[in-house]
Amino acid sequence: MDIQKWWVNDDIYCQRLTADYLEEATKMLETSFYPQENVCMVLGISEDPEAVRELRDLTNAAAKDGISVIAIDKKTNKVVGTAFNKIQVKNDPVFENFAKGKGIAKKLSEITLEIGTSLAKGVNVRKSLDGTELPLGPRPKVISAMFATIATQKIGRHLGFEMVAEKFYNEMEFQGTKFSDVITNGSTKITLEYKRL
Repeated sequence: MDIQKWWVNDDIYCQRLTADYLEEATKMLETSFYPQENVCMVLGISEDPEAVRELRDLTNAAAKDGISVIAIDKKTNKVVGTAFNKIQVKNDPVFENFAKGKGIAKKLSEITLEIGTSLAKGVNVRKSLDGTELPLGPRPKVISAMFATIATQKIGRHLGFEMVAEKFYNEMEFQGTKFSDVITNGSTKITLEYKRL
């Protein structure tokens, strides 16, 4: 099976998530993303085994849509970034059960937009984890994202996303602690944004 590669730089490329990398991609979230991402830090996701299990189930369900992408270090063949993408339609039962500096996040976002644009045009680019084609299904009209850091919000601006809502961390609390007391990296808010396809 020939897999398309998008190069980030000489050392890192992106490709569709395949079954060979699924476990490594979900593990990377558990060891790197959940302990360091703003909202995950505040909520203590990495310290809550049940939350990690639920998020693993959610990401595995999203992977089945055939539109998730990963970034791979060419030298080590290890996953260094991932975008688990989900085609969300009204009344989708999948969601009912679930309450640095190298350009990887930007490239994963660009590829996600490329995939979404193809689907919106009726071009079936969906592939299962084993590489077989999946049915086209509903054609998306928008891509939505939640950006929780200054860096991801800049990526959203660069890619033409429009903000629908924002919530400042000093207005949010979890178990009596303000988000802004835990998030000390300069990020002040989380935004909900969209881009029409």
